[in-house]
Amino acid sequence: YVSRTLCVKPDPAELIELRLGRTAGFKGRLVIEGGGSYPREIRIRFDDLRALSGESLGRKTVQYTLPVGSNGQVGTRGRGMTAGGYDLAIVSGGLLERRISGLRLEAGRVTDLGDVVVQVGCEVALRIVDSDGRPVRDYTVVALCSSDRVWTYGYSDREGHVRLFGRFP
Repeated sequence: YVSRTLCVKPDPAELIELRLGRTAGFKGRLVIEGGGSYPREIRIRFDDLRALSGESLGRKTVQYTLPVGSNGQVGTRGRGMTAGGYDLAIVSGGLLERRISGLRLEAGRVTDLGDVVVQVGCEVALRIVDSDGRPVRDYTVVALCSSDRVWTYGYSDREGHVRLFGRFP
């Protein structure tokens, strides 16, 4: 059931009724494209607080951290979510972000996502300098990653260093 917080001033003359809604969940299996070991955990990110509270408090980003089983199994495992439609992002160190749009969760059911293919990424470190070899601060670097036309970007620090994470050709 979805948890609710209720603050009331006790009044013996009133009856307070609290209705709990049945929660929804999901499960699936990570498949790492090209093979590799599974991360110990992943983060799933939603852009609406309804995912946690059942009430829409505006478009805000919230996330859960979920364990990953030895065979790549992942799921909400008792973390109840409010039924509804969601767009979610799966994030983990070393893997490219994987988005799942239009995920529909029904009350009292666990939706099976099946195999969720994720890609391994890599980090590229750069140093931006001017024509005299001095570091350039706050320089924007944009790179096109792989053939699927995904862009990544970063900003140089005060020493001119930039780190980009993505899937580069």
